[in-house]
Amino acid sequence: MVIYNTLIAEYLKIDNLSDAKGIMETMRMQGIKPDVVTLGIIVNDLLKKRMMFKAGHTIETMGNQGIKPDIVVYGMIIDALCKLSRFSDALNIVQKMRNQGIEPNVVIYNSLMRIMFLINKDFIAE
Repeated sequence: MVIYNTLIAEYLKIDNLSDAKGIMETMRMQGIKPDVVTLGIIVNDLLKKRMMFKAGHTIETMGNQGIKPDIVVYGMIIDALCKLSRFSDALNIVQKMRNQGIEPNVVIYNSLMRIMFLINKDFIAE
């Protein structure tokens, strides 16, 4: 699994989506199911490209296959939302995490505090 995930990550780093998909197909043909690390790799790539809808769709699709996001994947999503100044969406994700029994960690709180500071700073400047 580590080798497959590494190959997918490396192909995505160089924007070679077709070979990354080819690795995923090879995994399926060999009966190897993607895991939460695979999900994180794909979602991270989509978030870096600001493809929020596609990242959400990927999470939903993999969730239907039994692959649920972990705190690392949620952290990536929250950080990306905060960088896009989508604070309320980020808070909705935090609530979703909590509903699933996953408590935010220091990385997630850091992302939230950073955007709160920026929002407050803009408010004070007005």
